[in-house]
Amino acid sequence: MSSKITNAERRRVQRQRRRTLNIIIVAGISLIAAAFILILVLQPVDDLVPITPQTYPVPAEGLSIGNPDAPVLVEVFEDFQCPSCKQFSDAIKPQLLQTFVYNGIARLQFRHYPFIGADSLRAANATMCANEQGRFWDFHDIVFANQLAQNIGAYSDRRLEAMADQLGLDVAAWSACYDEDRYEVDIQADQADAGARGVTGTPTIFVNGGRVAQNDFTSIAAAINAARP
Repeated sequence: MSSKITNAERRRVQRQRRRTLNIIIVAGISLIAAAFILILVLQPVDDLVPITPQTYPVPAEGLSIGNPDAPVLVEVFEDFQCPSCKQFSDAIKPQLLQTFVYNGIARLQFRHYPFIGADSLRAANATMCANEQGRFWDFHDIVFANQLAQNIGAYSDRRLEAMADQLGLDVAAWSACYDEDRYEVDIQADQADAGARGVTGTPTIFVNGGRVAQNDFTSIAAAINAARP
């Protein structure tokens, strides 16, 4: 009889410990979620890295740079949270512009593939709204200039609005577009096209529809030279 009581008591204690552990786990998850939300809300906007808007010697209209009739089209699928995309933007894009775009050989086309997280989608939406004011590439540059760790609120609503203000956009018009998520369908269309073409990461580059195996300038240049007339 004493053994049965002991076993029953042991089971009761084990159940109580499991309940306590579950409460601790739930509380911990709640605290992490609250901290994440707080980061999104309070991420400072006075530490933004400013940019000097670039002037292009060729048409920079919409999401493309270069002569619309250029014989070679270079498409780049990117996510604004992707460190390799920032590297592409900072180091490889200028080489492509100087070597192939400014002389009319190629046209560079940005394509959205925001797969990393919510910050990616917010940044994509923000750049499309800047495009309404003819400032896609300026917003593209300031977003990459302010890239931080992934999904920590670097592209929170407040910070993106501060970027729009810093660039001198009509913030009211930009905000109306942004709050409406006006270009959600367009961004999803890019993602769907990327998926159909086998894109699983960023940056992914296509030259006249053919995928470039490597993201370095030498590989892209070789693909462009092979595709040009």
